[in-house]
Amino acid sequence: MSSERYRLSRDPRAQLAASTPGFVGRAAVITVGVLMATLLILPATALGQTATPVSTAVASPTTAAAGSPTTQPTTAPAAAPALTLTPSSGLVNAPVATNGSGYKPTELVEMFFNDQLLGTQTVNSGGTFSFPFNVPDMAPGQFTVRAHGRNSDLASTATFTISLPGLSLAFSVPQAAPGTSLTIMAAGFQPGEDVAVSFNGPQVGLAMADTRGELSVIFPVPALAPGAYVVEATGQTSKLDITANYTVIAGAAPVATAAPTAAATPVPAPAPAGATARPSFTTIATSVRPGTASTTTTCGASSTSTVG
Repeated sequence: MSSERYRLSRDPRAQLAASTPGFVGRAAVITVGVLMATLLILPATALGQTATPVSTAVASPTTAAAGSPTTQPTTAPAAAPALTLTPSSGLVNAPVATNGSGYKPTELVEMFFNDQLLGTQTVNSGGTFSFPFNVPDMAPGQFTVRAHGRNSDLASTATFTISLPGLSLAFSVPQAAPGTSLTIMAAGFQPGEDVAVSFNGPQVGLAMADTRGELSVIFPVPALAPGAYVVEATGQTSKLDITANYTVIAGAAPVATAAPTAAATPVPAPAPAGATARPSFTTIATSVRPGTASTTTTCGASSTSTVG
């Protein structure tokens, strides 16, 4: 008994419990609470159970820090203006459809072909427009088609190619007789080049192709027998060549003209035998003024009389 008292006197906790009323009861309650909390926080696997994880989304705070700039909603940039041509190449006077987009609604758009104003069109509420036109009369080559918005000053371009027409050869009349004036029309040659035209071999003309590659040559049909003959046109620079047949017909037969007939000269009848030939005579009277002499010749004799 004395030894137990000695142990308690040496243990501070025992001394605290002995000096504090109700200490033991409170300690028991604390001990039980700790045990229950331990059981509650033990993982389910420790108790032989399978736990199903549950994911929980945690919202991050979106409050901007004081003094930091506030982010404004952004607007998608407007589409750049664009222009399309259908078709994008063709001959002079060919129809072309133009479609534009990305312009200011209700504004007027000016259409240009190689800086030549074609016309204007109004943009619809969606910022698009359509504009038809015919290819201007220009030399073959590439040209810029431009659409310019008057209010927005927006512009877009597209390229159009004017094509060369195909080679062709035509005649003013389908057939003719020698000596007839004939016109040959050719097309499809390189603009500005010389084109030689020959008929049945010999050259009959040389002409320069215009800005559209066209030319014409005028010459008389050669003196050839009726039949078909080859006409040829050759570009001296491009070496393009085209041939066609031409028919020469017989000319009209010439009408014979009668030779002029000399007028007959009267021959006097011979005098009878033994008769004396009487000379022929001519009476000549000369009109004179009064107071002058007049001479009359009859049968070779002459007489003079004075007009009073």
